[in-house]
Amino acid sequence: MNARHTWTRYVRKEGLLLIALSYLLAGAGIGSFADASRRDLYINEIMADNQTCCPDDEDEFPDWIEIYNAGKDRVDLTGMYITDNIDNPTRFRIAADSSTPATVDPGSFLLLWADGDLDDGPAHVDFGLRRSGEELALFAPDAITLIDSLSFGPQQADVSYGRQPDGGGDWLLMEEPSPGRPNTTTGKSAVSDPPLFSHLGGMYESSVALALLHPTARTLITYTIDGAIPTLRSTPYWGHPLELRATTVVRARAFTAGRIASEVITHTFLIDEQPTLPVVSLATDPHNLWDEDIGIYVKGKDKNFKKNWERPASIEFFEPDGELGFASDVGVEIHGGWSRRLPQKSLAINFRAKYGTETLAYRLFADKEIEEFTEFILRNSGNDWTYTLMRDGTMQSLVKDRMDLDYQSYRP
Repeated sequence: MNARHTWTRYVRKEGLLLIALSYLLAGAGIGSFADASRRDLYINEIMADNQTCCPDDEDEFPDWIEIYNAGKDRVDLTGMYITDNIDNPTRFRIAADSSTPATVDPGSFLLLWADGDLDDGPAHVDFGLRRSGEELALFAPDAITLIDSLSFGPQQADVSYGRQPDGGGDWLLMEEPSPGRPNTTTGKSAVSDPPLFSHLGGMYESSVALALLHPTARTLITYTIDGAIPTLRSTPYWGHPLELRATTVVRARAFTAGRIASEVITHTFLIDEQPTLPVVSLATDPHNLWDEDIGIYVKGKDKNFKKNWERPASIEFFEPDGELGFASDVGVEIHGGWSRRLPQKSLAINFRAKYGTETLAYRLFADKEIEEFTEFILRNSGNDWTYTLMRDGTMQSLVKDRMDLDYQSYRP
């Protein structure tokens, strides 16, 4: 059997080595192609942390994988396998149970949503991509012949990783993803370091003079105070400290020449507050809550608050004495049934790998010896919201240690 191997690799400045491997095999015998045109298929672009970039038909933001047909013939991928574990080639069979074939025309792209929603058609697979990095492989229907594979490292939110040019050997990070379209944006090989805050979030008795710092030359820092993700169009920081005289959430990001924008750093400054209860600070782009099309907190165009949509956010939890309990990037969604209609809605806080961590390691409730959570709820007291705001928690506590029933712990 004849084989052609194409190796491509590059080194990111942080020292992370990423290697992409493409096997293109042709010939007779075991492992040969039943259709020679499949040798022109490439895993061409991926997004392993789709937070707000690229919505699917349901206005959700799943991970995605793009397959490119560099050949001259139309190719049917039905029955082929795609996997996130090269040692398990049969992880997922493309369009196996669909009456619609998964085809891609010459010079065109097939977009696969990595969300597990298989009822939505052949363009969905039953696994997601790890933000921390992993491998992908495309196999022929015999589950033996490797058509293309990719190994990638940690990924940035809303940044894709793709070949440039399409089907080529160089893999780069792209701030302007192009799912289902040619990779014409300028790719980059490194990510900016995040900005540094002169003061950390927390409780302060008086105003704070906040400086934003960065060790790298030719770096612009921008910031927001309305929860929005900082962009190049946000307010620039020119070196003069920000005078915070009232409680403020500051989100900042660094843009270094020749690199992808940094991760977003969020700190909440509680100025002249005297809380007697824990404080939760939840920051998210206003569009995630109030936009007519994608906002989860509003009626919107199609009763948005009834949908199980999840949007990215940053959360900080402060104990009554001002100590920071935890801070994390999370997913937030509306929780509940009928109570979704109320002006103040319950919010489910979800910890997932795509946001950086799958679990919260913190003892939220003193009466439970549970120190690890995958989610918790900021409850509005359900149907009791219009009355006492306390009966919901009270009823749960009445069965504690008295009946063999599951119950929810709570703390105000």
